[in-house]
Amino acid sequence: MKTKKVHDLMRLHIMAQTAFDANNVCMTVKECAEYLRVTSLTVLNHIKKGTIKATLIGRVWSIPKVQFLDEILKKNEEELLKL
Repeated sequence: MKTKKVHDLMRLHIMAQTAFDANNVCMTVKECAEYLRVTSLTVLNHIKKGTIKATLIGRVWSIPKVQFLDEILKKNEEELLKL
């Protein structure tokens, strides 16, 4: 029972920390491609389709990390479960 409480507290902490970081960080196309494990061209195609939200700043796309929050939380939860 105590282990479940610790697990829940750790999960909430990771969720809160991830949400905070995600709200303050944007990714480049290259970083997004590495995170999603796809090519940069695939990311650009998704930006054009609108499935990935991004803002063009000068000649560089800025992709808010917050839109990937669900995937980030799942990834962190999987890492936590491995411990």
